[in-house]
Amino acid sequence: MDTHYFTGGQGKSLLIIHGGGAGAESWLNTAIQLADHYTVYIPDLPGFGKSKSSNDQFDIAQYIRFIEDFAKEIDLEQFYIMGHSVGGSLALHYALEYPHRIKKLIALNSFGLGKEIALWLRITSHPVFIEVVGGLVTFIFKALKAISNRLHPHTIFKDPLSKVKIDIGRKTATFSGQTNVITERFKELLMPVLLIAGKKDYIVPYKQVYSAAEFICDCRVRVFPNCSHTVRGKMIPVLVNEVTDFIGKG
Repeated sequence: MDTHYFTGGQGKSLLIIHGGGAGAESWLNTAIQLADHYTVYIPDLPGFGKSKSSNDQFDIAQYIRFIEDFAKEIDLEQFYIMGHSVGGSLALHYALEYPHRIKKLIALNSFGLGKEIALWLRITSHPVFIEVVGGLVTFIFKALKAISNRLHPHTIFKDPLSKVKIDIGRKTATFSGQTNVITERFKELLMPVLLIAGKKDYIVPYKQVYSAAEFICDCRVRVFPNCSHTVRGKMIPVLVNEVTDFIGKG
């Protein structure tokens, strides 16, 4: 499968797993600062950015295998891993399946730490909502793409709601809450873990990091008071400082 990724820097290897909204490119501003201390790798997950998807479906087991195949392909034996949102859940699942690979783990505003999730996301994950709205958005996108191709033939028109993103919405939550919660397996995470949450997160309740930390052997918790679900702007240096303090520099 054709896989696109960004890499840069030198030193300890840090693999970043992006969330379900955008691809690897959304992490470039943070990665540039992290590259002062580490060799950073950020792959576009299957179906995101410029990476192809084999079936346009989101399956955790397949995505974990993708991370493992990617690590092997770039000759990573042991490394640090950081995941955001859905990527945080993937990083946690990967560490459970391949604990010998991971030196330390960082999960930022991660899914999978508890059942609770925003009501609007539970509503939009309903199959009827996905079928109706997803079909409407797909129709509008195709129409806009056709118009764009006529007016600007060489312009790349990106799909804002790809089939993989729709499938993530379908499979990461139901009306009763999050799926793929791994509470009963937290005790198996024996590597040092850093759980970071934004107090203004509009998707995942920040308090889940505290309850999850009670079951993880070696866990540090940090809550950023002025951060939402995505780290932007002035919060990027704060995140970088937290990561370098946890992993160590050089």
